[in-house]
Amino acid sequence: MRQRSRADVSNAHSVGFLGKKTYLATCVAIWLHDNDKPYVLLCRRLNRLEVDIAVSGAPTIPKSRFSDALADCVQKLEDKPLVQGLHNVVLPTIGMIVPNWFLVVPKVHSFNFGQQGMGTREELSSIASSIFEAVSKPGDEMLAFEHGALRAGSNIGCGVDHAHLHIIVSSRNFLACVWDGMSEELDACDGAAPIGEMYNGVLSEKPYYLAWMSGKTLLEQPAKNEVSQRFRRVIASAAGTPDSWNYREHPFYDNVLKTISNFHQGKRQAA
Repeated sequence: MRQRSRADVSNAHSVGFLGKKTYLATCVAIWLHDNDKPYVLLCRRLNRLEVDIAVSGAPTIPKSRFSDALADCVQKLEDKPLVQGLHNVVLPTIGMIVPNWFLVVPKVHSFNFGQQGMGTREELSSIASSIFEAVSKPGDEMLAFEHGALRAGSNIGCGVDHAHLHIIVSSRNFLACVWDGMSEELDACDGAAPIGEMYNGVLSEKPYYLAWMSGKTLLEQPAKNEVSQRFRRVIASAAGTPDSWNYREHPFYDNVLKTISNFHQGKRQAA
């Protein structure tokens, strides 16, 4: 067994969210004594797998659509992050009915963004700006929305049991049509907030549908109609392809490739 460094100990101590009192106590012992014996006790007291996760600092994320992307184990093009933030990564979405459709995915697991910490939500502002600057054209606008699931396997979660915020950059006229469709679809309260504060009025213990555009918000909470891919249906209708809303049946890989190319080209031109 290798000697434990102070850097290792600091990292282990920082992820005490595993919720074991003995774990926290032992971490303190390691810090004070700075030798290998307390670590032996730690391995005896806790399941070794938990220890490995804690020491590595890896987020405890269940298997989901984003597992490979968040574990740096990329096998598919759509799992390669376009942006690596401190708290979030940005991916192209599968089933993008229109190009320039992205997902903002938090690195720490929760079922929805409302359950995330303030730092993760506040980072949305800089990430959204980065996306918009890379792919927007004159006359474009940005739309953000989330199906705020509260549990695994719910219709709201659309089969993806990990928080993810959708961001679409497209023409102002098209997104205005989408917004009108969302307004009609939802039994929502209107609000106003910058994108980095769009979750300030969301309750973490109730499922919801949330949309944001041009500083305006639509929030249906609790969700009154738990429909799978509810917003995708609205977008497909606005795009004139009402039957193409299901990302499993219509992955739109051509739009995925186009979006990745647009993003990287925009970044190169801005550099």
